[in-house]
Amino acid sequence: MTLGKRQRRAAMKRTTQQRQAAGAVILPPAALEAAEFLRACGICKRNLGPGIDTFIYRGDAAFCSLECREKQIKMDALKEKCVQMLRKSNASKPKARSKASGSGKTVAAA
Repeated sequence: MTLGKRQRRAAMKRTTQQRQAAGAVILPPAALEAAEFLRACGICKRNLGPGIDTFIYRGDAAFCSLECREKQIKMDALKEKCVQMLRKSNASKPKARSKASGSGKTVAAA
């Protein structure tokens, strides 16, 4: 034994339990599968997967290319514009009032 030098411990391999205790997360194989919307392009239905560029829109739609993503963005913008126009036209129309009188009498038409 030499003075002033400490002996090193032999390196130990960690067991699975030690890795889990150290904060490593071990996921079951089913958890590693892609979400359903990541399997095919939302416009052209082309298969998506590992190693293929995937373009996401609004967090719930995946596309194979920028072109397909842009088509969806344009369709959504057009749909939103139509909804706004419909709401605007419905808001500007006067509400129809019922023709029945409040007295409860029946009126006959000639």
